[in-house]
Amino acid sequence: MSEEGRVTRGEFFRQFLKHAAGAVVPERAGEKAGDGVPDPPERPRPPWAVEDFLDKCDRCGDCASSCPTGVIAVHPETAGERAGVPYLDFFASMCDFCGDCVAACKTGALDKAEGAAKPGEAVILGSCLANRGIVCDACVGYCCEEAIVADAGGGVSIIAEKCTGCGACVLSCVGRSITINP
Repeated sequence: MSEEGRVTRGEFFRQFLKHAAGAVVPERAGEKAGDGVPDPPERPRPPWAVEDFLDKCDRCGDCASSCPTGVIAVHPETAGERAGVPYLDFFASMCDFCGDCVAACKTGALDKAEGAAKPGEAVILGSCLANRGIVCDACVGYCCEEAIVADAGGGVSIIAEKCTGCGACVLSCVGRSITINP
């Protein structure tokens, strides 16, 4: 604050943007606004992750470095037990199911014969602009599987049976109102 107890223009905008960002970006599982380093939430694993993925994964990062789209990331060292574990970061990219991660995995943690190709399912959060009456259907056009449809009332919904969990909708959502639940 300034000497007179008044808020300067710069301070006003910093606080405004801080609060606006908190209102637009939904909290993710395990995260609380204002916390330092949040507990890492359960995030979708790479496609074809086997049931005992955490036991087989040696946290080498080969799957992430082989991913041509860059959607595979690894939890940082500060993530405790999950440090080095790969996950899909749909805010970075989408999965095209090329299989390069499976080819790079030498431990069998990713296996096309045993694992499920679908890493998760898209879920529309309550902050969805279209479902709050604001004209938006960006995710509809990005869904190659036509799993996201515009409703007659102007909102959008997901047809779960068609969703592959690729994350294209997450990346396209201007309100960050779509997530992929593992």
